[in-house]
Amino acid sequence: MDVKCAYTVKWIWGWCEMHGYKRVEVRSSEPCSVRGLCAVHFSRNYTRAEYDEDKAYIAANWKSGRIVERELPSYETLAKHAGEIVGVVEYEADAEDPCRWVLSNPVWLKRFIPIAGHPAMWYLPREVAANINRQLSEIENKKGA
Repeated sequence: MDVKCAYTVKWIWGWCEMHGYKRVEVRSSEPCSVRGLCAVHFSRNYTRAEYDEDKAYIAANWKSGRIVERELPSYETLAKHAGEIVGVVEYEADAEDPCRWVLSNPVWLKRFIPIAGHPAMWYLPREVAANINRQLSEIENKKGA
């Protein structure tokens, strides 16, 4: 299965998705297909105030919130990857609500890819998709070695 699409997300939420803490993404738009692989893109714009607010929300409202809060990288560390594709997740749209995506099997890329994003799920340029798919093949080959 090849990656063809991406979605842009605030850093904390993307980090939580890539670590398996956040397994559902809810958007106002439907995904590119019912299921598949999707690249996770960190937004360019995310203020420290938004970061602090999201971190406090997770700590107060998630069952694993305190664990996430301790493991979460600093604002400055995540800021280094603003505007980059950082990984890939498998997604499946909920049959009753296609704007609710169930996420699984996150894979961090070895080489993050800078690119402009979009709030909805968006199609990747061909060369970027090829880069990601190459990296996924490399990762898979190392697992099998």
